[in-house]
Amino acid sequence: RVHVVPGYDRLFLLTNEGAPNFRVQVLGTFETDFSERRDFIPEAQPVIGEYNILGGEGSIGVTKNYLLIHAIVEGGSALKVYNLDGTYRHSLTLPGAGQVSHLVVNRADETVSFHFESPLHAIQVMQGNLVTGKVTSIHDVDPLIDPEGYLMERITFDSTDGARPTMVVVRPKNKPLDGTTRMLVHAYASGGSAKLPEFRSEHAAWLEAGGAIAFVQARGGGE
Repeated sequence: RVHVVPGYDRLFLLTNEGAPNFRVQVLGTFETDFSERRDFIPEAQPVIGEYNILGGEGSIGVTKNYLLIHAIVEGGSALKVYNLDGTYRHSLTLPGAGQVSHLVVNRADETVSFHFESPLHAIQVMQGNLVTGKVTSIHDVDPLIDPEGYLMERITFDSTDGARPTMVVVRPKNKPLDGTTRMLVHAYASGGSAKLPEFRSEHAAWLEAGGAIAFVQARGGGE
């Protein structure tokens, strides 16, 4: 799969050709032959391209000075900013483990708008500043539950074949992880999709009743 994003003077290619976890390549000018593409961000963890079956659309954006990628880091979304020489700059500060969607990059003022949700926060519209890394909320919704009463933890564990999957566990603060708390477990690992933490009203009711929830990246995410 190849998803092409035009920059001001070059083309960026998000592709899984020879790179199951995706990589970003670049063509130096619009006239350059496709065979002359070179790696801009080599394939590596975290997974680039997130879980979009459509070929990565919405997982990469370019402004005049920066390239933004949506990646999976430790079981949740991450928005990573790179300078146009390929060096990593910083990541936008997201409000915890959750998932990002509907990325819209504003090339003129170096910002990005997006939706963010997590098990403790319903979907909210946010804006990130690519220069500073700061994220602000554009539109909040009233929470169904009080996030202060719960813990959200990222736990990495060993698989039988040596992989290191991550799960995000959400539980009431007064409920220990000792096997006595009833837990809903969500896992998925197929078709390039990853089970990222999300908000659902039935989850809020389950948490209020004293239960816990785990979102498992069964193969580490994205495979």
